Amino acid sequence: MVVSPTRVQDFLIDADYPAEKEDLINYAEENAADEEILDVLQRIPDDTYETPADVGEAVADLDDADIDTDILIDNEEDEEEIGY
Repeated sequence: MVVSPTRVQDFLIDADYPAEKEDLINYAEENAADEEILDVLQRIPDDTYETPADVGEAVADLDDADIDTDILIDNEEDEEEIGY
């Protein structure tokens, strides 16, 4: 799953910073964030986020990790099909 940092920020408009991860999750829930957004916020590191940009960076890092994992899984499946 790849969720853009901008989409996450849509549910954190006017959140008070600095903010703990749990505060951001609660704020997003209060702003009707869907399960996909809440899942992303659950997966960012437990930390105090000083600015919205810090949250965006944490979300982007998750997306990068998801993409890298997807590439590895696809490569392993290709190798199995080829017989490596």
